[in-house]
Amino acid sequence: MWKLLDESNKNQYKLLITNFASLSEAFAQKSSDDNIIIAPIINSKFQEASFKKSFNATIEDIGNSSYDASVKLANGSKYIIGIKSFGVKSGFQKIAQFKKDSQQDEWGSIIERIKKRQQDGSNDEDFDDYLELAKKIAVLRNKRISSSKSQLQGFDFDSQVEAVYHVLMPSGSVNKNKHNDEPYILVGETSYSSIDLKHLQIIGPTKSNMLQNFQFTDGQHLYQYNSADSQLLMSFKGHNGNGMSNEDIGVEKWPVTYIEDPFKLFANLNSETTKPVDDHISQSVTFMIKIERRSGFNAWYGSPKTKLDKNDSRYHRIVSLSQQDTSLPSDWLSKFNRVAFDVFHQIKKR
Repeated sequence: MWKLLDESNKNQYKLLITNFASLSEAFAQKSSDDNIIIAPIINSKFQEASFKKSFNATIEDIGNSSYDASVKLANGSKYIIGIKSFGVKSGFQKIAQFKKDSQQDEWGSIIERIKKRQQDGSNDEDFDDYLELAKKIAVLRNKRISSSKSQLQGFDFDSQVEAVYHVLMPSGSVNKNKHNDEPYILVGETSYSSIDLKHLQIIGPTKSNMLQNFQFTDGQHLYQYNSADSQLLMSFKGHNGNGMSNEDIGVEKWPVTYIEDPFKLFANLNSETTKPVDDHISQSVTFMIKIERRSGFNAWYGSPKTKLDKNDSRYHRIVSLSQQDTSLPSDWLSKFNRVAFDVFHQIKKR
């Protein structure tokens, strides 16, 4: 998706995100080491809002939706998007939670069976139980994705819609003594797919003493289930989760420069020395208003501030205008004479 987005829109998005990140020192405590430059900070809500504004996206994050946004490109391509942010060196990332469902379906009983065998989750029976639980997770995950597609706001879902994860990954802290190092934000992208039930394969428990947490793959992505919080996590290291680092899904890298004193910027945002910006309206399309015959909105029928009488030069101009050449458009003369008659009527009453 990223390579198909409009360049000017991408530049606007980059500007919004990097400018926000340039204020990172205002949102984090200073390191005790003066030689350390802190990692850039990304606010997830600001990221979503910036994505929407920059790419004219529709925000889909309503209710229990699995997606955050949708976009339709100029060439007709349609994308539904999961928007995420995490450190470039981070591990598995949470993509779903099944707390209520796991309790109702007693997923914990499957984990207890594995623990009672005391085989470190490595024998065939343990793997069968892990596979049973992985299928339950996959079915529920896929149902949520399917339900989210049916609720799309941005456009009607069809087979031509592609789902992707759009990720912003800030670098870690940087040592000033390393001249080639600088804070940056890496833009990443990978597929956002349902779990392939036909190709589930159990990797095994994360640790021999943590049998309640296990990993599995469907050939497309590498997943991890943590039983304590009923969370499903996914690896973003490479497009199938088996890469060396999150950088494997990188599509663009943005350097970040911190402003010298972010607190001074915030302190002066609404100061008296700040000059207001005058609005200059070049075009206005507004709603219709009801105009009374005599009101400040109507120059023809608006009553004059001073009384009009027969000695007033305006009266004679009106008489003269009402006797214009009949070659003028008949509809114009008809309307003008109606106004003139109304004015004459006012004068006669005085």
